[in-house]
Amino acid sequence: MRELVNLQDYYKQMINYFPESLSKNYEQMEQFFAYMLENRGDYFKRRIKQLEEEASKLVEEKRRLQDIITISTQVFQNTQIVDDIHSINEQLNKEYERLADVKMKINKYDEINDLKIAINKKEKEILEKMLEYQKEYNQYSDYIENIQNHFTKLVNIAYMQEGELTYWYEDELNKRTPTGRITITCKIDAENSHGRLYMKINMFDLALFLNRIDNQAGCQILIHDGSYCKPSPDAKAKIINYVDEYLKIEQGNIL
Repeated sequence: MRELVNLQDYYKQMINYFPESLSKNYEQMEQFFAYMLENRGDYFKRRIKQLEEEASKLVEEKRRLQDIITISTQVFQNTQIVDDIHSINEQLNKEYERLADVKMKINKYDEINDLKIAINKKEKEILEKMLEYQKEYNQYSDYIENIQNHFTKLVNIAYMQEGELTYWYEDELNKRTPTGRITITCKIDAENSHGRLYMKINMFDLALFLNRIDNQAGCQILIHDGSYCKPSPDAKAKIINYVDEYLKIEQGNIL
């Protein structure tokens, strides 16, 4: 303030250039410092009182928080509470394991579902292909019937008995069935006999051969291995004579 008063002469000189602004500025400064000199004690007292009140509130808050911490510490020091928390953690771990297992099963179910879709698609393709084969197989129904008739005739000539020769087309989709194949069953009585077993094979082959002769399709000759020497002479002779006469008749018809 003393320094400001000492500047009064300087201000008087400056007022000559800026009379209004400098004069007002000087008066304001002089009033402010005069007020501070007279009232600074009251100002700092009020400020100290405000800070003490704020400090008192903070001390009270500190005491409240300390009480909460004390109670919480006592609770967690209780053995039963710790055991309960441990039990809860173990249960949570089990639930997490179950959740992981469920997620794994869901992934497996998704994989199985994808496999089922792929299997269904493949089965559809197989069924479509089987229908094509079935149509093709049905075109040869007359040939099959002719082969069966020849086999029945040959068994009757050789043994005066009836034989069984059946064809069927496998159209079932399962692991045990050769789907899409033609299954042939060929049986005669007492076929476990060595001679009859080989004779059955020969008669089946001859039925196929005679069908080729009838329909002028495929190979027109039959070459057989040594099995033809094993059947009984009587049955073998009857079959040879029958086939020989049949070929003569058919060749005559062709000529």
